[in-house]
Amino acid sequence: MQTRYSEEFKEQALSKVLQRGDKSIQSIADKLNIGVFTLKGWLRRIPNK
Repeated sequence: MQTRYSEEFKEQALSKVLQRGDKSIQSIADKLNIGVFTLKGWLRRIPNK
């Protein structure tokens, strides 16, 4: 079953990724209990990142 995430959750997750410093995307995904490829997919959709 596919999980739907709110836009607010996505924005907060992406904010954490963009301000992650020396943390990996994988570690942030683990903390948020989401798949790393889900997070990377959202990241690819950001214009001018």
